[in-house]
Amino acid sequence: MPVNIEVAKKMDGIVQDYVGKSMIGFEQSYVLAESIGQLKQILNEDYMRPIMELQGTKLGFRTDKDIDPQTKQKGNGYPMEIVKDCLIEATFKGLQPVGNMFNIIGGNMYPTKEGFEYLCKNRQGLTYDITYSNIKIEPADKSARIDVSIDFALNGEKRPTKLLDLYIKANAYTTPDAIIGKATRKALCWLYNHVTGDNLADSDLDDHQVITVTKSEVIRETPEQKKKRDTDDKMEKFLLDETKDLKEIQPRHIEYIKADHKLNALYEARLAKNAGATDGDGKLFS
Repeated sequence: MPVNIEVAKKMDGIVQDYVGKSMIGFEQSYVLAESIGQLKQILNEDYMRPIMELQGTKLGFRTDKDIDPQTKQKGNGYPMEIVKDCLIEATFKGLQPVGNMFNIIGGNMYPTKEGFEYLCKNRQGLTYDITYSNIKIEPADKSARIDVSIDFALNGEKRPTKLLDLYIKANAYTTPDAIIGKATRKALCWLYNHVTGDNLADSDLDDHQVITVTKSEVIRETPEQKKKRDTDDKMEKFLLDETKDLKEIQPRHIEYIKADHKLNALYEARLAKNAGATDGDGKLFS
């Protein structure tokens, strides 16, 4: 069925009407809810069918269900309703369903490196330059460290350089280019959120590996796994304690938290109550 260009233009208009308005509070909530409702009505099965063909490709958008973990063959992907919800969310954030600008992971939408590049390059008045140094791969911990420097300006006015000490998931076979790619995604995520005041999370499919275990397998916890579990437990306990100040969290541990769905959900909930406490330099977990 040919794509209905008039319908596509109508949907773009709905999104632009919302994005182009300066609103807060109940007005923003009402207009957003009304806009989402309109898009859900327009995005019927006939219109969604060609969009579903984009699922599982880099030309469109990838998901954590592209490959069946049991057969290692092409998976069935997500059902239409979940894809529709993620598509709507991505669209309102300024992303497109082409060019691998977002992934669907755990049924949720996450901007990719390509997505953040698109958002930052199309942010009016924003120019930036990102440099990398001190890449160190630690195979035993399945991690890598990299220092990132972000120089940027808004409307011609240079802003203070942002230095990030990033923790990246890696192994002995991870190349420096792959580490830089993940670091770029995290750096652009910080930059976009800093400039816009948004709170988008970053993630990619490599951070979410599916492991299939048969009943006959015996699972033994390695020292590295125990160390991670103990760290996760300590972080979760801290995040659940609302008497604790988020500023006590070191920047490198914020990156660690954001790489874990459960910890990040707790962290985001605390941020909602502690706006602005995102760049701590305290001594938690030191």
